[in-house]
Amino acid sequence: MDDRLSGLSDDLLLKILSCVCLKYAVRSSVLSPRWRYLWTSLPTLTLSTLHFKTLHNLSNFVTHLLSRRNNQLPLSSFNLFLRVKHAHHVGQRIINHAFSFNVDHVNINCVYGTSYDDLKPRFASLPGSQTLKRLTLSRPPSRCDEIVLTSAQEFSSLTTLHLRFISFYDGFLSMCPNLKNLTLLGCKVTGPDVSTICHPRLSNLTLEKSIAKSDLIGTRTINVVTPQLKNLTVLGYNGVL
Repeated sequence: MDDRLSGLSDDLLLKILSCVCLKYAVRSSVLSPRWRYLWTSLPTLTLSTLHFKTLHNLSNFVTHLLSRRNNQLPLSSFNLFLRVKHAHHVGQRIINHAFSFNVDHVNINCVYGTSYDDLKPRFASLPGSQTLKRLTLSRPPSRCDEIVLTSAQEFSSLTTLHLRFISFYDGFLSMCPNLKNLTLLGCKVTGPDVSTICHPRLSNLTLEKSIAKSDLIGTRTINVVTPQLKNLTVLGYNGVL
């Protein structure tokens, strides 16, 4: 039987594999020698706890995936969706691996359940990156200070940061020296009563209010110290900054 699909170029086949569940993309390696190592060159990796019955299965899959991926090829984007309570141990490990791949774009969506107390020491600190350009971190609407973001290492290439219901320490933005675009939904800066957004190169800032009383725009005063700012967008707020 003529296998026309295998006759396609690697670029086309990788686009096809990028459209299916990552588990099935890896399983394509058994189709023929032509497909055996193709999945190791996927430019985009998307992992979700919804695709695994247990965290143990997810952990084993991640070990297989990350140990066999072709690290000579760049990883353009990494997406992680955690929807199982107490999945932070596996999640932290996956995130650390993702940042080590010199990835351009990381998107992390945390949906754990009703209790977030165990996440404070686990997801508070992110490993730095010299190549990451775009970072998105989001979680369900609730108290935005249940996850507080910080980092001891720089994100020297990061230009775009989107945070949804996540707080961050005053010094976190200073770890992103080339940040240009910042979007905050239901977030706040931890520290003093007067919240401050300070960055010398920030040019686009979006602040969106949530129903949470403790979010950034819920405070009385917001100091914006951004000498290069060109665009400021404030949504869901009728007061005065």
